[in-house]
Amino acid sequence: MEVYHDGNTIYFKDERISRLGMTEYNKGLWELIDSTKWHPSGNYIRSSKLGYLHRVVMSYWYGEDAITEAKEKDFIVEHLDNNGVNCSLKNLCFAYQPRNRAKGQVYDILRKEMEPIIALNIFKDFKTQKFQITVGLNQQSAIKTGNDYIDITAIYLLYDNDFVRTLLDAEKILHEVQHYNEIDMKKLSFVKMSYQPTSYIEKLPGEEDAYIFERNGNHYINLDDDRIRLSQVAPNLNLYSDNKD
Repeated sequence: MEVYHDGNTIYFKDERISRLGMTEYNKGLWELIDSTKWHPSGNYIRSSKLGYLHRVVMSYWYGEDAITEAKEKDFIVEHLDNNGVNCSLKNLCFAYQPRNRAKGQVYDILRKEMEPIIALNIFKDFKTQKFQITVGLNQQSAIKTGNDYIDITAIYLLYDNDFVRTLLDAEKILHEVQHYNEIDMKKLSFVKMSYQPTSYIEKLPGEEDAYIFERNGNHYINLDDDRIRLSQVAPNLNLYSDNKD
């Protein structure tokens, strides 16, 4: 397995797995990772010397005592996007093991089924210890503000440090869209939200068949085109910075 860092990310590349493994670059963490060899192990990345990468990452940032305490309470390291090689800190949290199993049987399956309509992801911010749900809207959608409706392409929902509450809201959003084609924001438990209004641009000559456009250095995608869709929307970092303790 090839291990290298580029910018703020450490990458793990191996022809036996279809996706790049990754975690955030930190000098101390890099020295630890670079001190041994890594290999694919089932759906995860492992070192014979240090163990599973996700546990190494969590131990580095949260401390070995946190790992020990979690294990004693039957908690495991949860990959929020169900991708075992994505060991980005924002993709990891501690979760009660039975809850993790339930997530795999409901949320992880429904999330993939619903991706052509909504791309829903959960993230955790290390500094504030808050969760955020992001919802990318792959079909034309609008939000009501006062007496008006605004077309939007993404929703960002901020949560306190409560994985269960965040997960239940994520499942509720998927269920409501699947069965009722709407999200009742009043029934959710977020502490703050924001949204991304839809941008409308006019196609220029020669762009009739294009689905990616560039205007003034900004790139746009045509979500009405079946050839492309959102799979993930990054968290709104401003929601975290506005809520630091």
